[in-house]
Amino acid sequence: MDLSSLNFLLGTWQTEGRVLADDETPATLFSGTDTYEWVLHNQFIVHKVDVTMGDTKVEAVEFIGEFDKTGQSVKLHSFDNQGNYTLMHGQLDKTRRLHITGDKMRATLSVVNEHEMHATWEKSADNKTWLPWMELKLTKS
Repeated sequence: MDLSSLNFLLGTWQTEGRVLADDETPATLFSGTDTYEWVLHNQFIVHKVDVTMGDTKVEAVEFIGEFDKTGQSVKLHSFDNQGNYTLMHGQLDKTRRLHITGDKMRATLSVVNEHEMHATWEKSADNKTWLPWMELKLTKS
C-alpha cells in the first residue's frame, strides 16, 4: 500500500448518515461535506469534515499519511472542533475497502463506484466487544 492507492478519496463528497440509537441516546441524523485533497507535495492527504449532527455543528481536520514500520497501514491524525485528537490506522484491502481502527472505534469504508462510498462505524468500551455506531453514505457529482 502506498498513499496514491487512496486517490479514490480525493474530492468533495456530500455526506449523509445517522448515529445509531443506543441505551443512552436516540438516533441522530447528520449531513454535510467531506473533502479530501493532497497537501505538502503529495506527502499527505488532508480530510476536512463539515457536518451537522442533529443541532450540533461538527468540524474536523484529519491528516492521512506516515506509514507504520511495515508499510501495511497508514496513520490518520484527526482533530475536531471539540478539542479532541484521535490517532487511527488505515489499511486498504484488495477489494478497495479501507479499514480504519482507533481506540474504541473502527470503521469500514467501501467504494461503490467513483461517485459513491459507504461507511459503517463501530464502537467499543473495551476494544473487544463491538457495537454498531454510525452509518454514512458519501456521494460525489
